[in-house]
Amino acid sequence: MTTSTLGRPNALANGLRILGDEWAMLIIQRGILGDRRYTEFKDALGISDAVLTQRLRELADLGVLRPVGDSSGRTTAYPIGIIGRDLWQVLLMIWDWEQAWSTASPPLPAMRHRSCGAVFRPMLSCGSCELPCSTSDLIVRWGPEGGWDRSIPRGGRRRRGSGPGLFPATMGVVGNHWSLAVLVAALWGTRRYGDFQSTLSMSPAILSERLRTLVAAGFLAEHPSEQRTDWLEYRPTARGTALLPVFALMVTWAERWFGRSDSPSVLLQHHTCGESLRPQLLCDRCREPVFGADVLVAESEMWQTNSIQPHHSQQ
Repeated sequence: MTTSTLGRPNALANGLRILGDEWAMLIIQRGILGDRRYTEFKDALGISDAVLTQRLRELADLGVLRPVGDSSGRTTAYPIGIIGRDLWQVLLMIWDWEQAWSTASPPLPAMRHRSCGAVFRPMLSCGSCELPCSTSDLIVRWGPEGGWDRSIPRGGRRRRGSGPGLFPATMGVVGNHWSLAVLVAALWGTRRYGDFQSTLSMSPAILSERLRTLVAAGFLAEHPSEQRTDWLEYRPTARGTALLPVFALMVTWAERWFGRSDSPSVLLQHHTCGESLRPQLLCDRCREPVFGADVLVAESEMWQTNSIQPHHSQQ
């Protein structure tokens, strides 16, 4: 992959800024579940006023939330906007990953597909050939707007302490843009400490801490280098590789809303058919497409309650 010399943030940077920020994802989760007022977010998340105010402002600026004001111009609510609603596929795949890989208790409820009535798992498929796309079928490479120098959101983030969250295993580790960047780089073939540092331009202290965290959480595994036995390589585990569908959907979402159609930052290709991957989700039981309003949770219509629908026109 060739790294661009331009420093302007690209679509992937916006995707990592949101998916790689635990507070932002928790606010979006609450928004999809129906929260819209400042006090509702604060009470549900136990978040400080300073952090909540900052995140609401940033998510509103990106169009993820849609601020609503009164006649005096004071913002009274932050309902989820169309860009935020379009994250439903990403959240659905995180939910599926948590069910498969998390040991958190109590476990998340099962998903039921309204169309066929079965408890199901969403499958990533290719909209070009209509066939399933496994992690081994996914080819990822930089596009014209790509390069790590343009894809890493800059600026520190206050980490969330203990508190409520729908996806604790995922958000506890991946809900940090440096962790997510290191994991994505590993999924793309980066292996050695020095290569991570030079590729991502990370400080040694942050990189060492992120690698330790990802190894301890089971996303990466340490292996002796084939070149020198005193060197370590960091390779994705099955647990880490299973997050590739989440990343593919996040990239597609970021490119749709923040990218340039003629100059994407990341190119996704389905190896089986050789065409560009247009991600869609299928029910693993009936193999029919899954839409937000079709997902039932404990006999309740989680997504339809808030009119969560996929964005069809740009799929």
